[in-house]
Amino acid sequence: MRGSGPMSTNATNAYFLRLLAYFVVGAVLCESIVRVAEAGYVASLARDGGLLETLQFLLVLTAGTSLLLMARREASFSVVLKILGALALFAAGRELDSIFDSFLYDYVGTKGYWLVTVPAGSYAGYLIWRHRHTVVRDVQDFSRTRGFPFFVVGFFVISLFAQLLGQKGLWQAAMGDDFHRLVKDIVEESIELFGYLLVFVGTIETFFHTRPRSHEEP
Repeated sequence: MRGSGPMSTNATNAYFLRLLAYFVVGAVLCESIVRVAEAGYVASLARDGGLLETLQFLLVLTAGTSLLLMARREASFSVVLKILGALALFAAGRELDSIFDSFLYDYVGTKGYWLVTVPAGSYAGYLIWRHRHTVVRDVQDFSRTRGFPFFVVGFFVISLFAQLLGQKGLWQAAMGDDFHRLVKDIVEESIELFGYLLVFVGTIETFFHTRPRSHEEP
């Protein structure tokens, strides 16, 4: 029976080891950000195209391309992986919008990040519409994987929690005359980075779920 026997125990042990590794990597990343700020580079952390945005971009770009590649070998919920991959690329375009604009505005005469976000968003919408009768079932299949909770929590962190703490009015009400935009930006970008890190972890767990196996588990 699936889920029992030595192979299941080995898979569970490997999963918990990966969780420990994720925690260690996250702790090292957080401490590195603190060290950068203490070294006098705090202003470069949260500026457009700064360290935090660059890390976000790399995480979500890697996640997006990986999900699209994994969708080619996973039959049961490949549509979900394609949608997640497209949305991740959409987010990647938004995270480095200032860089896209500075390089492409003179050539295309418009916001450069649109060249990434519009195709990615349109592709995600097309997939949802085309598979509207089966996408719910595919999501149910995907929800049984270990990567699913990381995507859900990451989505809420990025789209809700980070946006709430990124409200300028909230910080002005809390800090009054001591308000500094840099403080708000660092908190907002750090929380977004945490959300993208969760999405990246979910992508790794999805990889382990979809990777080819030499033989079936008992």
